[in-house]
Amino acid sequence: MARRLWRYGLSLVLALALSGGALYAERPSDDVDPLALAALLISDGRWDKAAAALAEVNPDDKHLDRARYYTQLGLIARHEERWAEAATLLSRAIAEGATDPNLRLMLAQAELKADAPKKALQALDADRAALDPLGASWLLRAQAHRALGDTDGAWAALTDGANAVPDDLRLAEQQVLLLIELGLSQEALARAQLLLRAEGAGAERWILLSEALRGGGQDVRAAALLEEARLRFPEDERVPLALAKTYLALDQPLSAGLVLQSAATRRPELAVEAAECFRRAGQLDRAIRQNGEVPDGPTKTRQRLGLLLEAEDFERAAALTPRATRLGLVEEDEVAYGLAYAWMRLGEAQQAEALLKHIEDPKVFQRATQLRAALAACAAEGTCG
Repeated sequence: MARRLWRYGLSLVLALALSGGALYAERPSDDVDPLALAALLISDGRWDKAAAALAEVNPDDKHLDRARYYTQLGLIARHEERWAEAATLLSRAIAEGATDPNLRLMLAQAELKADAPKKALQALDADRAALDPLGASWLLRAQAHRALGDTDGAWAALTDGANAVPDDLRLAEQQVLLLIELGLSQEALARAQLLLRAEGAGAERWILLSEALRGGGQDVRAAALLEEARLRFPEDERVPLALAKTYLALDQPLSAGLVLQSAATRRPELAVEAAECFRRAGQLDRAIRQNGEVPDGPTKTRQRLGLLLEAEDFERAAALTPRATRLGLVEEDEVAYGLAYAWMRLGEAQQAEALLKHIEDPKVFQRATQLRAALAACAAEGTCG
């Protein structure tokens, strides 16, 4: 599944880096404490500076708090996504006496990221009493089993986790996603209905489940789910975008356009996407009207030119020349060609030639050459303006 099984904030372990107690026993108080400095830098997100501070530490110093030292190095490696090294450092921190269970979760995550799911399970099994009450541990356990291709083990982990931590709805959520992936969509939808109506279920969960349904080839059900979500969360801008994407996957551009047209009342920049959907649906008049709602600028002008040319409204297309010139769009070969084509269809050879002469792109230049031939023919026949 595209979504990570869990997200884990650094704030949960900063206490490890900032906790009290002497960092160096029997050290003079006026010494600069690199561990304390590194802890402050980590909490401030200044990872490079923290690494530089730790580089000044002598790991063989008998007074060094090695648990905190390796914890900080592990956090930095984790932040930099050096997963194998992070796993080694966090494991060393635990061996040196670090006891916070969050470190074991981080260790398991690092092992998973380093493609070592068996080691991740070993990390999670090392302190079951501390980890089993944490929903994140069961999510990681399920992820490790999935990485091993053991869907039964993943399901067992999610089920045991849901029983152990019933308030953590992420476990129920992952159960639904796994059922969808296994093709058990009916059971998944039955569970999803309960999950989606649970207290605190927001639009993100509806979108996630709709994406899982789409991944399982259930686009129609995904659309129905998102239609309900649109009614429940009218102010959430992510829902109409997901719904429009689903309708496009169903080859229903008109439905997608209508959804985006409504959403564009709050986000005007979506008007250009709505207009494109209407164009794909063959409703050029509606697409042109929707383009009128697009904020002024190059995007609006490019799209309007394309729509007018497709509608064979060459007079209005040619009339965009001053605006395109003002916006610098005539320097774009495609735009210059489109305007020249409109002028040619109006029989205005001079205006068309003026736009064609600066075209350089080989593909557009070839079309421009053909257009010049058409201009020459109309000139020979005396039909050009």
